[in-house]
Amino acid sequence: MLTVNFSPFPNLKTDRLILRRLTIEDENEIFFLRSDERTNRYVDRPKPNSLEDARNHIDRLNNGIDNNEFIFWGITLLINPALIGTICLWNISKENYTAEVGFDLMPGFQEKGIMKEAFSEVIAYGFESLKVRRLVAWVNYENTRSISLLCKFNFIRDKTEEEKANQIELANMVIYTMSTTNYS
Repeated sequence: MLTVNFSPFPNLKTDRLILRRLTIEDENEIFFLRSDERTNRYVDRPKPNSLEDARNHIDRLNNGIDNNEFIFWGITLLINPALIGTICLWNISKENYTAEVGFDLMPGFQEKGIMKEAFSEVIAYGFESLKVRRLVAWVNYENTRSISLLCKFNFIRDKTEEEKANQIELANMVIYTMSTTNYS
Protein backbone atom coordinates (compact mmCIF):
# COMPACT_ATOMS: atom_id res chain seq x y z
CA MET A 1 0.00 0.00 0.00
CA LEU A 2 1.17 3.53 -0.85
CA THR A 3 2.52 5.48 2.12
CA VAL A 4 1.50 9.14 2.06
CA ASN A 5 3.15 11.74 4.29
CA PHE A 6 3.29 15.43 3.37
CA SER A 7 5.07 16.53 6.52
CA PRO A 8 7.26 18.43 6.18
CA PHE A 9 5.58 20.07 3.22
CA PRO A 10 7.56 19.35 0.03
CA ASN A 11 8.35 22.72 -1.53
CA LEU A 12 9.55 22.26 -5.11
CA LYS A 13 11.84 24.58 -7.06
CA THR A 14 12.62 24.92 -10.76
CA ASP A 15 14.76 27.38 -12.69
CA ARG A 16 11.95 29.97 -12.64
CA LEU A 17 9.39 28.74 -10.11
CA ILE A 18 8.69 27.87 -6.52
CA LEU A 19 5.87 25.46 -5.75
CA ARG A 20 4.85 26.09 -2.15
CA ARG A 21 2.05 25.64 0.34
CA LEU A 22 -0.83 28.10 0.11
CA THR A 23 -1.26 30.69 2.85
CA ILE A 24 -4.10 33.02 3.79
CA GLU A 25 -2.12 35.78 2.06
CA ASP A 26 -3.03 34.02 -1.22
CA GLU A 27 -6.73 34.70 -0.72
CA ASN A 28 -7.05 37.32 -3.50
CA GLU A 29 -5.30 35.13 -6.04
CA ILE A 30 -7.30 32.04 -5.05
CA PHE A 31 -10.50 34.08 -5.32
CA PHE A 32 -9.44 35.16 -8.81
CA LEU A 33 -8.36 31.69 -9.97
CA ARG A 34 -11.60 30.08 -8.80
CA SER A 35 -13.92 32.81 -10.13
CA ASP A 36 -12.30 33.98 -13.38
CA GLU A 37 -14.33 32.85 -16.39
CA ARG A 38 -11.26 32.29 -18.59
CA THR A 39 -9.51 30.14 -15.98
CA ASN A 40 -12.65 28.11 -15.27
CA ARG A 41 -13.94 27.76 -18.81
CA TYR A 42 -13.44 23.98 -18.78
CA VAL A 43 -13.79 23.34 -15.05
CA ASP A 44 -17.01 22.59 -13.22
CA ARG A 45 -16.43 23.77 -9.67
CA PRO A 46 -18.18 26.11 -7.26
CA LYS A 47 -17.13 29.72 -7.51
CA PRO A 48 -16.31 31.71 -4.39
CA ASN A 49 -18.64 34.57 -3.53
CA SER A 50 -16.23 36.35 -1.22
CA LEU A 51 -12.69 36.47 0.08
CA GLU A 52 -13.98 34.52 3.07
CA ASP A 53 -14.90 31.68 0.68
CA ALA A 54 -11.35 31.82 -0.71
CA ARG A 55 -9.88 31.72 2.82
CA ASN A 56 -12.11 28.76 3.70
CA HIS A 57 -10.94 26.98 0.55
CA ILE A 58 -7.30 27.54 1.51
CA ASP A 59 -8.05 26.20 4.99
CA ARG A 60 -9.72 23.08 3.52
CA LEU A 61 -6.74 22.48 1.26
CA ASN A 62 -4.23 22.86 4.08
CA ASN A 63 -6.28 20.57 6.33
CA GLY A 64 -6.32 17.96 3.56
CA ILE A 65 -2.54 18.24 3.26
CA ASP A 66 -2.15 17.94 7.04
CA ASN A 67 -4.31 14.79 6.92
CA ASN A 68 -2.24 13.37 4.01
CA GLU A 69 -5.30 13.23 1.75
CA PHE A 70 -3.74 15.19 -1.14
CA ILE A 71 -0.94 17.62 -1.94
CA PHE A 72 -1.65 21.08 -3.31
CA TRP A 73 0.99 23.60 -4.34
CA GLY A 74 0.76 27.29 -5.13
CA ILE A 75 2.88 28.28 -8.11
CA THR A 76 4.98 31.44 -7.83
CA LEU A 77 7.80 32.93 -9.82
CA LEU A 78 11.21 32.66 -8.20
CA ILE A 79 11.55 36.46 -8.44
CA ASN A 80 8.05 37.25 -7.08
CA PRO A 81 6.19 35.41 -4.28
CA ALA A 82 2.72 36.31 -5.61
CA LEU A 83 0.60 33.28 -6.51
CA ILE A 84 0.12 32.79 -10.27
CA GLY A 85 -1.39 29.31 -10.33
CA THR A 86 -1.91 26.02 -8.54
CA ILE A 87 -1.12 22.37 -9.15
CA CYS A 88 -2.03 19.30 -7.16
CA LEU A 89 -2.05 15.55 -6.76
CA TRP A 90 -5.40 14.49 -5.34
CA ASN A 91 -7.83 11.57 -5.37
CA ILE A 92 -4.86 9.55 -4.17
CA SER A 93 -5.58 5.83 -4.02
CA LYS A 94 -3.19 4.19 -1.60
CA GLU A 95 -4.41 0.76 -2.64
CA ASN A 96 -4.02 1.36 -6.38
CA TYR A 97 -0.91 3.58 -6.19
CA THR A 98 -2.60 6.29 -8.24
CA ALA A 99 -3.16 10.03 -8.01
CA GLU A 100 -5.05 12.52 -10.11
CA VAL A 101 -3.35 15.70 -11.30
CA GLY A 102 -5.00 19.08 -11.49
CA PHE A 103 -3.70 22.53 -12.38
CA ASP A 104 -4.67 26.08 -13.24
CA LEU A 105 -2.77 29.22 -14.15
CA MET A 106 -3.72 32.88 -14.31
CA PRO A 107 -4.39 33.98 -17.90
CA GLY A 108 -1.52 36.49 -17.97
CA PHE A 109 0.97 33.71 -17.29
CA GLN A 110 -0.31 31.14 -19.77
CA GLU A 111 1.61 30.12 -22.88
CA LYS A 112 4.99 30.97 -21.31
CA GLY A 113 6.07 27.43 -20.41
CA ILE A 114 5.29 27.97 -16.73
CA MET A 115 2.82 25.10 -16.34
CA LYS A 116 5.10 22.79 -18.30
CA GLU A 117 7.90 23.59 -15.85
CA ALA A 118 5.69 23.10 -12.78
CA PHE A 119 4.07 19.97 -14.20
CA SER A 120 7.44 18.36 -14.79
CA GLU A 121 8.37 18.78 -11.11
CA VAL A 122 5.02 17.47 -9.87
CA ILE A 123 5.17 14.40 -12.13
CA ALA A 124 8.66 13.65 -10.83
CA TYR A 125 7.45 14.13 -7.26
CA GLY A 126 4.52 11.78 -7.88
CA PHE A 127 6.59 8.95 -9.32
CA GLU A 128 9.87 9.40 -7.46
CA SER A 129 8.87 10.66 -4.00
CA LEU A 130 5.25 9.64 -3.56
CA LYS A 131 5.89 6.38 -5.47
CA VAL A 132 2.62 6.31 -7.41
CA ARG A 133 2.47 3.90 -10.30
CA ARG A 134 -0.03 5.88 -12.35
CA LEU A 135 -1.12 9.49 -12.71
CA VAL A 136 -4.58 10.33 -14.03
CA ALA A 137 -5.86 13.56 -15.57
CA TRP A 138 -9.51 14.28 -16.30
CA VAL A 139 -9.83 17.09 -18.82
CA ASN A 140 -12.66 18.61 -20.81
CA TYR A 141 -12.39 17.35 -24.39
CA GLU A 142 -12.43 20.97 -25.66
CA ASN A 143 -9.46 21.99 -23.48
CA THR A 144 -6.86 21.47 -26.18
CA ARG A 145 -4.09 23.35 -24.34
CA SER A 146 -4.30 21.07 -21.30
CA ILE A 147 -4.50 18.01 -23.54
CA SER A 148 -1.42 19.22 -25.41
CA LEU A 149 0.45 19.63 -22.12
CA LEU A 150 -0.48 16.11 -21.04
CA CYS A 151 0.67 14.67 -24.37
CA LYS A 152 4.04 16.45 -24.08
CA PHE A 153 4.61 14.37 -20.95
CA ASN A 154 3.58 11.05 -22.52
CA PHE A 155 0.11 10.89 -20.98
CA ILE A 156 -2.04 8.56 -23.07
CA ARG A 157 -5.79 8.79 -23.57
CA ASP A 158 -7.47 6.01 -21.57
CA LYS A 159 -10.78 5.04 -23.18
CA THR A 160 -11.44 2.32 -20.60
CA GLU A 161 -11.43 4.94 -17.85
CA GLU A 162 -13.58 7.21 -20.03
CA GLU A 163 -16.23 4.49 -20.32
CA LYS A 164 -16.39 4.36 -16.53
CA ALA A 165 -16.60 8.15 -16.38
CA ASN A 166 -19.42 8.23 -18.92
CA GLN A 167 -21.36 5.93 -16.66
CA ILE A 168 -21.32 8.66 -14.03
CA GLU A 169 -22.41 11.35 -16.51
CA LEU A 170 -19.08 13.01 -17.28
CA ALA A 171 -19.41 12.63 -21.02
CA ASN A 172 -17.60 15.93 -21.75
CA MET A 173 -14.40 14.61 -20.18
CA VAL A 174 -11.50 12.69 -21.62
CA ILE A 175 -9.08 10.88 -19.38
CA TYR A 176 -5.34 10.69 -19.83
CA THR A 177 -3.00 8.52 -17.81
CA MET A 178 0.70 8.11 -17.35
CA SER A 179 2.17 5.03 -15.74
CA THR A 180 5.66 4.20 -14.61
CA THR A 181 6.18 2.50 -17.98
CA ASN A 182 5.73 5.75 -19.96
CA TYR A 183 7.36 8.05 -17.38
CA SER A 184 10.72 9.22 -18.65
